[in-house]
Amino acid sequence: MNFFTRNRLFYSAASKSVFTNPLIFWLPSVIALVIIISTLVVLFGFALAGLVTSGIPLTRAGIEGLGSLEGPVADFLLYSGLFLLTAGMTLASAVASATAFVLARASLEGQVLAIREVLQLVWAKRILLAVWSALSAAISVLLQVVEDKLSWAGSIMASIGRFSWSVASFFMVPILITNSLSYKESLLYSVSLIKKTWGEAAVLTFGFGFLQVIVFLESVLLAGLVVWGRSYFADSALSLEMAIPGIVVGVLSLVVGTIYVQSLTAITQAALFRYAETGDFVGPFSKELLAGAFTPKKP
Repeated sequence: MNFFTRNRLFYSAASKSVFTNPLIFWLPSVIALVIIISTLVVLFGFALAGLVTSGIPLTRAGIEGLGSLEGPVADFLLYSGLFLLTAGMTLASAVASATAFVLARASLEGQVLAIREVLQLVWAKRILLAVWSALSAAISVLLQVVEDKLSWAGSIMASIGRFSWSVASFFMVPILITNSLSYKESLLYSVSLIKKTWGEAAVLTFGFGFLQVIVFLESVLLAGLVVWGRSYFADSALSLEMAIPGIVVGVLSLVVGTIYVQSLTAITQAALFRYAETGDFVGPFSKELLAGAFTPKKP
């Protein structure tokens, strides 16, 4: 079975689960949106406090002057801000994925969980998810530093590092939710499951990543059409005021699309994780599809 056929079958099976239980999509969406907004508010508060304590005037000229900063101070401000933003976004993704995974696992097993039960299960793992998000954010920022400082070689190294990390941590959220292991043990367990799938996680990581790129392009196109439509029918030159509705539509489309992709990922993880641990296949995922993912390597 080739790459495109296998991904299409996984997408189809996961989509059936989402349509069967819409809660898998909208509850993680709400949670992620709340965390993202909270992250942006906290970042704005830190930035405002930093400007005030450093004596930088809260004027356009003072803020634009930050762009002239160079050296270690500029790097510290840039990468610390990037870390906080990435940690918040990663936490939103991790909590949303954990919520979707809990719902997906219950749905695949024919169970119905109340929203309160789902939130209690995820809340019980809040510290694990928060620390894991911080660790992932630190690695992401470190790879960004490598990319920024080492030119084209850094770009290649960072790209390989990001993909390797995504594949190695493919099962981390399910493992953190269902087991009481340390982070090191969880990561090693995730890698061991990936070895059993002999590349299936890599294929799915690439496939879901490709789907995310499509969502991004669709959001940009939708935002562009809204901005162009406003400008065309208003018969006026393009301005920031004219662009705001398009930006809002594009961001909303990106958030909704991203959460949908994460929902598909969580459902697929739940099915693969269950099969890896118990050998059971449930829901719309056929035995052949799951068994093909865990075919032993040939010597």
